[in-house]
Amino acid sequence: MSALLGLTPSEAKVSALLAEGRSVREIAAATGLKESYVRWLLKQVYRKLGLSGQVALVQRILAAYTLPGS
Repeated sequence: MSALLGLTPSEAKVSALLAEGRSVREIAAATGLKESYVRWLLKQVYRKLGLSGQVALVQRILAAYTLPGS
């Protein structure tokens, strides 16, 4: 996903976990990162992709991985 959306591996990981429906707290626990760092990574993702929040990010991720005709 990182190459497809132009994200770093860390940004891609937290984005994928967010798209799975996990909270910032759950993402931090699953990755061993601090919650503040997870929030910072997500802000970087929103900025890089020109998005304004979680819903837009999840939509972008789903659109990037939805195959035509599926």
